[in-house]
Amino acid sequence: MASTPKLRGQAGHCVITVIIPTRIRPKMMLKCLGSLWRTTKGYEIETVVIVDNDPRTYEALSDQPITKLLYNDDRLGIIASLNKGLAVAEGD
Repeated sequence: MASTPKLRGQAGHCVITVIIPTRIRPKMMLKCLGSLWRTTKGYEIETVVIVDNDPRTYEALSDQPITKLLYNDDRLGIIASLNKGLAVAEGD
């Protein structure tokens, strides 16, 4: 049985942060975000953090409701990118 999402202010309500590490995949990020918005209706997403080192990603996502877009100066790898995103994450 699927659980019902809680609304802000209700007991047990959870505000989430989504961290997405990527590298040079602007078109794939647009698909990923579209899927995220469709599948999380009813949940409150406090922050979406995307960590990338490609300027094309920033250009492609300029009209998306992303609250944090972090730039990697180097190819950090997935774990370091996740940690960088976690450092600025908000929510529960």
